[in-house]
Amino acid sequence: MKLTLAVLCVFIASSSKVIARSVPKTYLEPLDLHCLPKIDKSGLDYNEKGYIAEGNDDVNEMVRCSWSKIGLLRENGEIDLYKLQRTLENHLVDMYDNYVRTYLAAKTISDCENVKGDSVGDTCVKMSNCIHTRVEVNAQRLKEEKED
Repeated sequence: MKLTLAVLCVFIASSSKVIARSVPKTYLEPLDLHCLPKIDKSGLDYNEKGYIAEGNDDVNEMVRCSWSKIGLLRENGEIDLYKLQRTLENHLVDMYDNYVRTYLAAKTISDCENVKGDSVGDTCVKMSNCIHTRVEVNAQRLKEEKED
């Protein structure tokens, strides 16, 4: 199964477990491989919590490039929050019904909309990590509310 970086970030964010700390190049889409040349490794590394490692300019550039290629960035470099929300919704489709999926995506993006980094790529990485954190928190809150 091939994944774009944006999809991969959402997939990992929506998983209750960290499935890998490194994603081999063979699992990335060609557009991500096009964005990967500066990274002198076999894939994309994640920290111990499953977040994309922050503070690496090459990784920031790869994420920025990938998000740009799939239309998550506007021409001025701002993240298109509407498209990011729809991307998150699409990747929650097998886990939740339409209402819950829409709520989780909207709440998560709302929680993260003010995330800023030192560059466009840094902002993309920090946004991805915020989504990773908040989607789990929001899903757990919904589960607890449902049980009450």
